[in-house]
Amino acid sequence: MSAQYFCFQFSVLTAWSLCISIAHAHNLRGLDSSRSNPELVAKAILNTDHSQLQHETVVRENWVDEQHHQARGQLSTWAHHMDDWFGEPDEDKPASARVRAILDQSWSPTDGYKVKPRIRGSIKLPTLKKRLSLVFGDEHLEDEFQQAAHLRNTPMPLNEQEKNQVQKDTSRNQSLALRMSKQTKRLGLDTDLDVGIRSGNDVYLRAKVGKDWQLNDTQSIRAEQILRYGSDSQLHARANLEWRKQVFEQHFWSNQLHIGYEDENQDLGLKWGNNLFAEHSFFKNQRLSYGISTNGSEKKQHLNSYGPFVSWRQPVLRDWFFMQGDVNYQNDRNADRGHELGTFMRMEAIF
Repeated sequence: MSAQYFCFQFSVLTAWSLCISIAHAHNLRGLDSSRSNPELVAKAILNTDHSQLQHETVVRENWVDEQHHQARGQLSTWAHHMDDWFGEPDEDKPASARVRAILDQSWSPTDGYKVKPRIRGSIKLPTLKKRLSLVFGDEHLEDEFQQAAHLRNTPMPLNEQEKNQVQKDTSRNQSLALRMSKQTKRLGLDTDLDVGIRSGNDVYLRAKVGKDWQLNDTQSIRAEQILRYGSDSQLHARANLEWRKQVFEQHFWSNQLHIGYEDENQDLGLKWGNNLFAEHSFFKNQRLSYGISTNGSEKKQHLNSYGPFVSWRQPVLRDWFFMQGDVNYQNDRNADRGHELGTFMRMEAIF
């Protein structure tokens, strides 16, 4: 299994590098657009999401850095062209783009090795009013907590007999939407309102509202409510509630609770999950988390799964490439499965 595991990771990384090279091949053609301002495009490239990747340097020391910088430059060029469609771009507020390319992998003695590629991106368009942006990719990534300690999803099986159904489920999460974002200082709310389409024909409206409360010097609460209604998928609802207590500067305790419902999975009724954990932060964005994870549903097993987990996340070689590994010991009562050791790994590149 280990040989297959590492060979597959190597092939995926090679494919990513090839995609970056192809994007670079199209870069010159994008810059030749008659409506483009070369100085503005250059400025957009240099200013792409520095607030999100403040530790990144544009000094290209080797081929990997060169390809990453060129890919980000291409994304900025595309963002500028799209912004140019809606009006006259502002040199002080150039359009920008950000993309997360993710490869989720899991292994357990019962399920074997599974993998699921995912992508999520956004393009900010300053010429449009009211903080509008274009978002695309797997929208379920935005249902996750902002700093999730324990990652659990349904990766794509390698078993050919299971792939068709899982691929259909995965494609339903792919979306393209126009987003309006707004922060209300008086109420302390941050809101996103999306209008878009999923899986080709599911037109939907999605709203997400979040709020933070600082209870005292060491304790805080964040709540999020997500509602989406689609012409085909109908209702999807999820509520996130996180409590956090800061013990030391680099150490805190947290409880992350989520409750959800989907018309597409009415047989489960309300679904819930909870992670109680401690987290330690180290130098260079490294963090260690450990705790207890539980989940269940209203109409099947009220307590379906429970068990301990340990998770580690850190950047690898570059400030824009992250790996998060998770070791857990959990059961699945719906599948009549006892406790067993499992692993989960997320590889994430940020462009």
